[in-house]
Amino acid sequence: MIVVSSFEITESGRRSQPWGATEGHQYKAGKYYNFREHPELITTHLEDFVEHADQISVQNFYDFIRWINGPESALESTDCMLSGEPKDDPSAVLFRCTHGITGRFEFFIRQIEINANKESIRWVYDKLSIYLQIERSDFRKGTFRISPLITDYITPDGDKLTGHRFCIYFQAYGNGIQDAWLSLETMFDSLVKTTKRLNTEIISGQAVPL
Repeated sequence: MIVVSSFEITESGRRSQPWGATEGHQYKAGKYYNFREHPELITTHLEDFVEHADQISVQNFYDFIRWINGPESALESTDCMLSGEPKDDPSAVLFRCTHGITGRFEFFIRQIEINANKESIRWVYDKLSIYLQIERSDFRKGTFRISPLITDYITPDGDKLTGHRFCIYFQAYGNGIQDAWLSLETMFDSLVKTTKRLNTEIISGQAVPL
């Protein structure tokens, strides 16, 4: 798997958590939903994914969102985006393909204070970078890009705690529409395995053998 990233934190992408509705969105307007409290909304309120629910990759993504917001996870999702059906993409030629589909997935650590610890954020970043690269190291039809984004967390008491969340951008390519969907399926599988491995290490405090 190809991972393109550099540990650079800027003001770009800064926002609060939880956040309100978006305006002027490139694809569809979005809004934050607490899927920990309302998992039944996952298949109906992920605006960019709903119309593509017939794709296996999207169904697998739904399962991933259920898990990361479920009782076995120390993490929580905060946002995700999908560009729509794969389209002709000039950049796809770099991967010997014709079509591309892009998106992002964002998450944070449920124990909010950890998100404000720079050493912890760097540790998570390094783990994500390593594990995404070793999952399907033979796969060359897509890329991941990892970005820590500044986030102003609103605590249950109404206080503000400035920390970070993680945004993982993905680009999947294929020769034709269906092949691009298959590439996205492979990438989501790698994302799930990477995140579950990270979750195990956060909970246990011990590294998972490579």
